Amino acid sequence: MQILNINKTGKEKFTFFYRVFKIARTWGFIKILLFIPYEIFYGIKYNVNTLFSLNNQELDVSKERKVNSTEYFPTPYYIANKVFKLVRNKLAGSVFIDFGSGAGRILMFVTQFGPKKIIGVEFSKKLCDKAISNLNKYFNTMNNTYTDWEIKHCDALEYDFPLDSNVFFFYDPFGPIIIQQVIQKIKLSLEQNNREIIIIYISPIHRKIFSEMGFELIHSKVNKYNKGFVIFKN
Repeated sequence: MQILNINKTGKEKFTFFYRVFKIARTWGFIKILLFIPYEIFYGIKYNVNTLFSLNNQELDVSKERKVNSTEYFPTPYYIANKVFKLVRNKLAGSVFIDFGSGAGRILMFVTQFGPKKIIGVEFSKKLCDKAISNLNKYFNTMNNTYTDWEIKHCDALEYDFPLDSNVFFFYDPFGPIIIQQVIQKIKLSLEQNNREIIIIYISPIHRKIFSEMGFELIHSKVNKYNKGFVIFKN
């Protein structure tokens, strides 16, 4: 297995599988067994490199940004499939934004539900480069010509998203301070263009902030370790 085109040492492999073990413990080992066939199927289907992890200290960003960042680990395909099917009618024709898009896994996966445009916002240059490589390979292989896509290398707070964007995706990308500020930007965009929006939040440790800031919870399945998902609408 490779990580960002760099061969893993024995220590790096141990670190990766140790992180997998920690995630398995919090998601639940039975659920992890459900993840495996999805990882195999889509790993073969997409044939791109998204299955690796980086903790916040390994990210190629400033020390200040590392403070409010979280570990990069890809969203399990099983969870993505389960969540997207709940809102598939909202995904068709949508402008979909993934905050903390990493290597582009979710952006590739969501295209099967028919969004008009997909946008990844990521502050790590290495992850942006990996996402661009993965998406180029994916779109060439799958002959997908109907979905526009873009990777933005910037901080989430610096990104002025399109006023027609209507689906926002988060996989525990940052701490509560940044979450709150991003939500505020979303609310300001609604003042400029009042529209129906959907917010999908995986591993939603800070989900109360969304409710406190006026969003309505429409789906929720979260365990005691804050693993699971919530979906909000305005």
